[in-house]
Amino acid sequence: MKKTFISLIIILLAFDANSQSSYILPSAVVLPKFTTNPVCTVNEKGRLIFNTTINKCYYCDGSTWINMAASGLVLPDSLRINIPSTALVVENYSTGDAIRGKSDNGMGVFGRSNYSIGVQGYSISNYGVYGGSNSENSVGVYGGSAFGYGIRGNSVTNYSGYFDGKVKIGDRLAIGGNTLDNDVIGNIHIKGMNDGTWDQGIHLESPTSSNYGGILYDNDGMKFRNFQSDDEYIFRDYNNNTTVRISPIGNIYLDGTVFPNSDIRLKRNIRPVSFSLKNLQKLKGYNYYWKEAKTDDDLQTGLIAQEVQAIFPELVATDEDGMLSVNYMGLIPHLVEAVKELNEKNKKIEDLELRIAKLEKLLN
Repeated sequence: MKKTFISLIIILLAFDANSQSSYILPSAVVLPKFTTNPVCTVNEKGRLIFNTTINKCYYCDGSTWINMAASGLVLPDSLRINIPSTALVVENYSTGDAIRGKSDNGMGVFGRSNYSIGVQGYSISNYGVYGGSNSENSVGVYGGSAFGYGIRGNSVTNYSGYFDGKVKIGDRLAIGGNTLDNDVIGNIHIKGMNDGTWDQGIHLESPTSSNYGGILYDNDGMKFRNFQSDDEYIFRDYNNNTTVRISPIGNIYLDGTVFPNSDIRLKRNIRPVSFSLKNLQKLKGYNYYWKEAKTDDDLQTGLIAQEVQAIFPELVATDEDGMLSVNYMGLIPHLVEAVKELNEKNKKIEDLELRIAKLEKLLN
């Protein structure tokens, strides 16, 4: 015999619909089976049967047997059903819906469990749980749980949850299979599963093309990445004007001014720089082009980090790949002292020129 289901309508019709008290059903309900429907009379009103010939459930309304799958049912204002184990299991092996809830002002489906799952739905090719609401203040699907999950979705080949429209998170949103309930920090908590894998972070995609970028945090720190060779990083103000722009090769353009910290209260072991002019004279300036120029293939001016490192090692840093970079702003104090040294030399030259001029007058 083809497996059928015991629907909510069967359970509700198993007792007086006008009763407001709870009704405890046994763990299994077996309906009388008939190959053909018997006579439906007033005395049989409310009787439930299962027709094994066509595999359908019927109830007697006092004169006619009504197909349970095709009929509707008006529920009382207040109704509670207590069942020892799972509250309700409805299976539909056809193309229709197993459970559909509709409410004009309340909740379409409401599920609550103190220790387990409030609402659970499963579908092979469609939505496990689907909720829709036409009112701004009502709820399509609501699930609450004191210790388990209010609503939980699981899908093998599609989305575990799909929201078509606005979504509001009341408190905290945890993303990531390894995120523990008591470890959630902040309103949005994302935990990657594989370190250094960009699909474990935030994926941002253009609405008009397949171009995208990503934000990731792993053992190396916070990372921002563009996946197109000509993309820039752009920061804009409230008027949508660009204030900071970082080119694909790392050039930074900004409207404001850079203010590095330089307060004396932040420094220790302060001592003047020395031999600035002598050391600066050892450096050479160069024009060059970057080997891997992308969009800004412009002529560059700068120093060679290896040459700077030999004279001012404190101004050169080495990254994890062994590449060197120069703190150009750190050269400013040496330039200041070099100018002062030149001024002192100029004063001496001026004094010598005056003395020579006086001697020339005496000789003449």
